[in-house]
Amino acid sequence: MSRAAALINAWGIRPAPRRAQCFSRLTLQVSAVVDHLRSTLDLPAAATKAVGGAKSVAGLLDALDEQDEPPSDATMLADRIRGWRDSNLLKHVLDEYALPSMPKMDPRRD
Repeated sequence: MSRAAALINAWGIRPAPRRAQCFSRLTLQVSAVVDHLRSTLDLPAAATKAVGGAKSVAGLLDALDEQDEPPSDATMLADRIRGWRDSNLLKHVLDEYALPSMPKMDPRRD
């Protein structure tokens, strides 16, 4: 058994079910994240109503894209979301926070 396989067994890492929106025990309150992202925007009243109805990251991105003349902060937020891997919140959290803290394995050692 390779060292990596032994660590996976020792740490009890198991794949999450396909339909689950979680990584191991990591779950996200998407609506809270969308509310937080939306709170950083300074939008005119007409745009606030459209963007305020978004309940998902994809919905927020669509609402930002539908603005006729979006403010610069809305454009920057949309570009930031597009910069996430697959524009996916969970993948962004994993890439930004979880993966940097994971131990680095030396591929030359088995």
